[in-house]
Amino acid sequence: YQRRVRGMNEDFSEATERTRELYDRQAQAYDHGADVVINERLVSFSFLSLLNELSLTREKQLVIDAACGSGYFTRTLRKAFPSNTSIIGVDLSQSMVDVACLHEQKEPIGIQYECADVTQLGNKFPGSADVVTAIYLLNYASSRTHLRAMLRGIYSALRVGGSFLVLHPLVHRDPQEGSELARRLGFPWTWVPTVPGSQVIGDFDKILLTKGAQTNGESQNASSSTAVSLETYAVFVDMIEECAREEGFSSFSRFPGRVGPQGSLASPPPSLITRFEDDLQECAQKVICFLLLSK
Repeated sequence: YQRRVRGMNEDFSEATERTRELYDRQAQAYDHGADVVINERLVSFSFLSLLNELSLTREKQLVIDAACGSGYFTRTLRKAFPSNTSIIGVDLSQSMVDVACLHEQKEPIGIQYECADVTQLGNKFPGSADVVTAIYLLNYASSRTHLRAMLRGIYSALRVGGSFLVLHPLVHRDPQEGSELARRLGFPWTWVPTVPGSQVIGDFDKILLTKGAQTNGESQNASSSTAVSLETYAVFVDMIEECAREEGFSSFSRFPGRVGPQGSLASPPPSLITRFEDDLQECAQKVICFLLLSK
C-alpha cells in the first residue's frame, strides 16, 4: 500500500515542485501583471455574486481560500463574510504567502495565511471547513492522479454539507478556439501537445500561459517586467466532475461568469472600448466558468 501511495505521489510531485518554484520566483511581480479591470469586473464580481446567490456566506465558521497566491481575492472574500467567520488563505508557494502576509500587515482585515499543498489540506484542517474557494487551482493538476489528490484534499478538509467553489478556465479541444480572445485580453497561451503532431488538445496537455502581456487592448511584449509566465494543464470540466464523484462529492454544478458594471475603474481608450466590452462578455461565457462541488 505504501509503495502504491508513493507511486501516486511521484506521478505529480515533479509538476508540483515546478509550480512552487515558478511562483516563488515570480511572487514579487505577480500583482504587477494583474489586469485590475478583469479581476474586479469579471472575476471578483462573478465570485461574490455566486457566493451570495448560493447562500454560501451565511453562518460560516471557517472559509479556506486554496491557491490564494498574494491574497488579492482572499481579501475580496473577507468582505463577503461576517467578521466572526475565520478566513484562511493557503498557497503552495511560501514566497506568495509572504507577499499576502505583507498586504495583511499593511492593511489588517483579519486573514490568516499558511503555506501548504492543497493535496494535504485534509491533514491540516480535517473536516473543519464550511467553504473552500479557489480562483484557478485545478488547472495545475498535471494528471488524473494529481487532480484526484487535489479534490481528495479539499473533500477531506470540508465538513459534511460543506461546499467547494472554484473558478476554472474552460479548455477546448480545438487549439484555435479562444486563443485570439485570450491574447486580446492579456493572457496569451501556448499549447504543448503530449502527443507530437496531435491536432486536438488532449487531457492534461501542457498549457503555457503569459499573464499581464497586454496593455490597453494592444499586444505587449511577453518579456515585459510585468508579465508572469505560468505552466498549467488542460483539465476539462467533464474530467473534474468524474474525478469529483470518485472522491465522494455528492453534487456538481457549473455556472458561467458574469460581467459587473464599470464603476470607477479605468476603461480602455474609446477606440477599443466596444471591442473590450464584447471581449469581457465572451470571456465570461466561453473562457471561464465556476464549479460548485458539495460534500
